[in-house]
Amino acid sequence: MLNNLCALQPYHYVIIIAVAIVVLLIIVLAAISVHNRKNADTDGKVISSRADVNANVQAIEVLIYLAEGKPEMVTRLKTLQDKIKYLTPSSAKEVAAIDQKIYSALGDAKIELSKTKGESKSGKAEKYLERAELLIAERSAYTER
Repeated sequence: MLNNLCALQPYHYVIIIAVAIVVLLIIVLAAISVHNRKNADTDGKVISSRADVNANVQAIEVLIYLAEGKPEMVTRLKTLQDKIKYLTPSSAKEVAAIDQKIYSALGDAKIELSKTKGESKSGKAEKYLERAELLIAERSAYTER
């Protein structure tokens, strides 16, 4: 076999080296491509998470409007809105599920505040806001750095 290698012409060596370089280049490019696809998927999830957070902030805006005439409730809602507004977006599936649960709890609070519009009491809205606050604390366990 060593005799066969010695018998090769110089241009054969060039061809062998060129083929080896091309194969290595293909392997490196494939690895980079896989890495970029993983990053793109994560980026999309983070963008979706940011949209969920913004939807929750908008839901609080509606609740603040419905809580007109209930100063304690408005204060609590504004505090909750600040907590939600500055939540860290995440690509974790658990965080997306929690964001949906927060939105659902805020929707339930909206129903209760709609029922009690113009009254001094808030009905079960307090319970739903407590649920949202608990979910925010749970979400923080997944997004802490």
